[in-house]
Amino acid sequence: MLHDRTKRFEFILTESAARWRLCPPGIMALQLDRLVSLSRLPSVLIGVLPLSTAVAEIPFHTFTVYDRTLVTAELFSGRMALRDPKDIDHYITVFDHFHSRAEVGELARQRLRNWADEFRTEAG
Repeated sequence: MLHDRTKRFEFILTESAARWRLCPPGIMALQLDRLVSLSRLPSVLIGVLPLSTAVAEIPFHTFTVYDRTLVTAELFSGRMALRDPKDIDHYITVFDHFHSRAEVGELARQRLRNWADEFRTEAG
Protein backbone atom coordinates (compact mmCIF):
# COMPACT_ATOMS: atom_id res chain seq x y z
CA MET A 1 0.00 0.00 0.00
CA LEU A 2 2.75 2.47 0.85
CA HIS A 3 4.07 2.19 -2.71
CA ASP A 4 0.66 2.99 -4.25
CA ARG A 5 1.08 6.52 -5.65
CA THR A 6 -2.70 7.00 -5.80
CA LYS A 7 -2.76 7.02 -2.00
CA ARG A 8 -1.24 9.46 0.49
CA PHE A 9 -0.01 8.50 3.96
CA GLU A 10 0.97 11.03 6.61
CA PHE A 11 2.33 9.89 9.95
CA ILE A 12 3.18 12.14 12.88
CA LEU A 13 5.20 10.46 15.62
CA THR A 14 5.85 11.95 19.00
CA GLU A 15 9.37 11.65 20.33
CA SER A 16 8.00 9.53 23.16
CA ALA A 17 6.48 7.05 20.72
CA ALA A 18 9.59 6.88 18.53
CA ARG A 19 12.01 6.40 21.44
CA TRP A 20 9.92 4.16 23.70
CA ARG A 21 12.10 1.12 24.38
CA LEU A 22 9.81 -1.66 23.20
CA CYS A 23 12.69 -3.94 22.17
CA PRO A 24 16.49 -4.13 22.47
CA PRO A 25 18.46 -1.04 21.37
CA GLY A 26 19.81 -2.64 18.19
CA ILE A 27 16.31 -3.44 16.99
CA MET A 28 15.08 0.03 17.95
CA ALA A 29 17.86 1.50 15.77
CA LEU A 30 16.75 -0.68 12.85
CA GLN A 31 13.12 0.39 13.33
CA LEU A 32 14.10 4.06 13.22
CA ASP A 33 16.26 3.41 10.14
CA ARG A 34 13.20 1.85 8.49
CA LEU A 35 11.15 4.96 9.23
CA VAL A 36 13.84 7.09 7.58
CA SER A 37 13.71 4.82 4.54
CA LEU A 38 9.90 4.92 4.36
CA SER A 39 9.93 8.71 4.63
CA ARG A 40 11.60 8.83 1.22
CA LEU A 41 8.64 7.19 -0.54
CA PRO A 42 6.70 9.72 -2.64
CA SER A 43 3.36 8.75 -1.06
CA VAL A 44 4.62 8.89 2.55
CA LEU A 45 5.22 11.83 4.86
CA ILE A 46 6.69 11.13 8.28
CA GLY A 47 6.77 13.95 10.78
CA VAL A 48 8.38 13.95 14.20
CA LEU A 49 7.09 15.95 17.14
CA PRO A 50 9.99 16.48 19.58
CA LEU A 51 9.28 16.74 23.29
CA SER A 52 10.67 20.27 23.22
CA THR A 53 7.89 21.43 20.87
CA ALA A 54 5.07 23.39 22.49
CA VAL A 55 1.67 21.93 21.65
CA ALA A 56 -1.80 22.90 22.82
CA GLU A 57 -3.18 19.37 22.46
CA ILE A 58 -1.97 16.28 24.28
CA PRO A 59 -1.57 13.01 22.36
CA PHE A 60 -3.49 10.82 24.81
CA HIS A 61 -3.78 7.94 22.34
CA THR A 62 -3.03 7.04 18.77
CA PHE A 63 -5.58 7.67 16.09
CA THR A 64 -5.94 7.24 12.36
CA VAL A 65 -7.84 9.55 10.06
CA TYR A 66 -8.80 7.52 7.01
CA ASP A 67 -10.84 10.18 5.25
CA ARG A 68 -13.74 12.50 6.03
CA THR A 69 -15.92 9.47 6.91
CA LEU A 70 -13.84 7.44 9.39
CA VAL A 71 -11.42 7.93 12.26
CA THR A 72 -10.24 5.15 14.54
CA ALA A 73 -8.81 5.73 18.00
CA GLU A 74 -6.66 3.00 19.53
CA LEU A 75 -7.15 2.59 23.26
CA PHE A 76 -5.91 0.02 25.77
CA SER A 77 -9.23 -1.82 25.68
CA GLY A 78 -9.68 -1.79 21.89
CA ARG A 79 -10.29 0.40 18.89
CA MET A 80 -13.12 2.88 18.50
CA ALA A 81 -14.52 3.67 15.08
CA LEU A 82 -15.80 7.24 14.86
CA ARG A 83 -18.09 8.26 12.04
CA ASP A 84 -19.81 11.36 13.41
CA PRO A 85 -18.66 14.36 11.33
CA LYS A 86 -18.04 16.40 14.53
CA ASP A 87 -15.69 13.68 15.87
CA ILE A 88 -13.90 13.41 12.53
CA ASP A 89 -13.49 17.20 12.32
CA HIS A 90 -12.04 17.22 15.85
CA TYR A 91 -9.43 14.58 15.01
CA ILE A 92 -8.53 16.32 11.75
CA THR A 93 -8.01 19.53 13.74
CA VAL A 94 -5.82 17.68 16.27
CA PHE A 95 -3.81 16.06 13.48
CA ASP A 96 -3.36 19.41 11.72
CA HIS A 97 -2.19 20.94 15.02
CA PHE A 98 0.49 18.27 15.46
CA HIS A 99 1.41 18.31 11.78
CA SER A 100 1.96 22.08 11.77
CA ARG A 101 4.45 21.72 14.63
CA ALA A 102 6.20 18.56 13.49
CA GLU A 103 9.57 18.34 11.83
CA VAL A 104 9.22 16.79 8.39
CA GLY A 105 11.47 15.93 5.47
CA GLU A 106 15.18 16.08 6.09
CA LEU A 107 14.73 17.56 9.59
CA ALA A 108 12.65 14.54 10.64
CA ARG A 109 15.03 12.10 8.97
CA GLN A 110 18.03 13.67 10.75
CA ARG A 111 16.30 13.49 14.12
CA LEU A 112 15.33 9.84 13.53
CA ARG A 113 18.92 9.04 12.48
CA ASN A 114 20.25 10.73 15.64
CA TRP A 115 17.94 8.65 17.82
CA ALA A 116 18.91 5.51 15.91
CA ASP A 117 22.60 6.35 16.51
CA GLU A 118 21.91 6.70 20.24
CA PHE A 119 20.36 3.23 20.27
CA ARG A 120 23.30 1.82 18.29
CA THR A 121 25.74 3.36 20.80
CA GLU A 122 23.77 1.81 23.64
CA ALA A 123 23.74 -1.57 21.88
CA GLY A 124 27.52 -1.44 21.71
